[in-house]
Amino acid sequence: MILLIGLMALSWFGLGFTGWMLFNSSLGVWRNWLAIAWAGGGIILCGSLLHILGRARMRLRGDNLQLALNWVQSTRIPLDVVECIFAGETKGAWAISPKIPYRTRSLVIRLAETARPWSSGPVVKTFATWSDGYITLHGLWCEPLDRDLILQLNDYLLKAKRKDDG
Repeated sequence: MILLIGLMALSWFGLGFTGWMLFNSSLGVWRNWLAIAWAGGGIILCGSLLHILGRARMRLRGDNLQLALNWVQSTRIPLDVVECIFAGETKGAWAISPKIPYRTRSLVIRLAETARPWSSGPVVKTFATWSDGYITLHGLWCEPLDRDLILQLNDYLLKAKRKDDG
């Protein structure tokens, strides 16, 4: 999280630096090209970070549950493997100051024990953990997690599974 905030700040600094270079006549003729390149890089970085952070962490896609557990690629898990969704709690430490612990709500997705290939998978630990058939989405990266949302998600899951069955 700190890395993302740092990259966002760096890109905004880059845009500000670009503006300064455009209006500083002492930098010579090449300043315009450098300013355009710098601004383009800052805009691309800002757009990429906003896209990554703005993605839905979880959505239903046909007969799959699509989870954004990595920076770029989403993971699709068959609905017949997903058993239920419930609330949990995540403990951790801030990257900038590991001595300061935090607790946050999390969303836990339980997968069927018989689905061995889905018992674990690759994730970015900033977003989630995935081991022993449990995927835990860290609450820092989700919309506010409350009882109503968990019930609504389980209701969507049940309706999707019934639709697939018949």
